[in-house]
Amino acid sequence: MPTDIGVFQLDDRWDEDKFQDDGLRGKVRRNYIKIAKIGIILGFIVVALVVLSVFLPRVGVSVEIIERGGLISSVTAKISNNNLDSLNNLVVQFGENGIPQNLGNIGPFASVFSSPNPSELEFDRIILTANDGNVRVVKYRNQ
Repeated sequence: MPTDIGVFQLDDRWDEDKFQDDGLRGKVRRNYIKIAKIGIILGFIVVALVVLSVFLPRVGVSVEIIERGGLISSVTAKISNNNLDSLNNLVVQFGENGIPQNLGNIGPFASVFSSPNPSELEFDRIILTANDGNVRVVKYRNQ
């Protein structure tokens, strides 16, 4: 039962905009803050999915053989550590009978380049050993 006290009625709410005369009463109002919040959240979700789809297939230790021809041909191995853990005591060997090269430690998401000795240019595989033998990767040259 409404009680009239001057201009206000006691059963009306303060947020009903009784005195707004801009013609918005009865029309649906959009909450732009809520729409922006949802858009930002969806944007973060899309960015997270793109980052994960790029990062997950490349997780691990990878060895890439780069061969350049021409007057002076060169062979280089790119060793990438795409893990959250570092590789300690990294040793690279070009071929089964090649001389082991100690490259030291590689931090997370780092890479190093290594070239074989001139006498080992005809190697068939690269053998990578790290963490005292716990990590071992063999990359064949013809792959």
